[in-house]
Amino acid sequence: MCLEIQKLSKIYHGKVKALDQLSVRLEKGIHGILGANGAGKSTLMQMITCNLQPTSGDVLWKGSSIFENTKTYCRALGYMPQQQAMYPSFTPVEYLSYMAELRKAGKDRIPDILERVGLSDVAGRRISALSGGMRQRLLLAQAVLGNPEILVLDEPTAGLDPYQRVAMRNLISSLAAECVVLLATHVVQDLETIAQDVLMLDKGKLICYDSVEHLCRSMVGKVFEISMADCQVPEEWKVSNMRQSIHGEILVRVVSDVPPDGYACSPVMPTLEDVFLYLVGGGG
Repeated sequence: MCLEIQKLSKIYHGKVKALDQLSVRLEKGIHGILGANGAGKSTLMQMITCNLQPTSGDVLWKGSSIFENTKTYCRALGYMPQQQAMYPSFTPVEYLSYMAELRKAGKDRIPDILERVGLSDVAGRRISALSGGMRQRLLLAQAVLGNPEILVLDEPTAGLDPYQRVAMRNLISSLAAECVVLLATHVVQDLETIAQDVLMLDKGKLICYDSVEHLCRSMVGKVFEISMADCQVPEEWKVSNMRQSIHGEILVRVVSDVPPDGYACSPVMPTLEDVFLYLVGGGG
């Protein structure tokens, strides 16, 4: 079971290169997609879900092009979009039954799926009356209806409280044992917690593809914490975090190849957010 992306490119209006010669091979497990706005994440996901044709390159599923064998591929695909476009007058049971009809999937799994995403107690309530977090979990429920072999998740934890985020991550982890999972999110902590590796994009290019552990380890000695009396931080610093200590001073977390001159600082353990800031820089 393998999703193979081969020199995938997308050029809009003849000049805007949203994706540039991206190649990667994805096996079972959770693969995070990380990048600033405009990095190419959405373009990549739209092509992987067959909603957008590439300018060049291909995506192979079990050795066959997904663009030439779309029907077969889509039967193996589960997709959770970021937008909550659902029928407000439906109940979760009605919505999942409707989606099962469209996909020719069995309805017998619906009670179990609702239980797994924590929606059994609101299964008969109208979607319009559900919270944003509940709707988010319902989107995941419809994505796993047909026992997908590849699962594409776009911001799956958006709008969830901390408890719900943990539950969602645990559910996604349990699904990853049997399928290829692509998870795009701005919540870096989610990727640190459950992704086995990360595809980091910048301006349409794949700038790194590695395990979270190795990426963080490669940054050891390049992340420092500096104690300052005020917030007058030099503009050239790459600051990943600022916080006030219990003693009142400002603790500034700086990503740099060498310790900033003229300041007392101490090295700290890198996070995936530090890696992203180091490799990509500012947001776009």
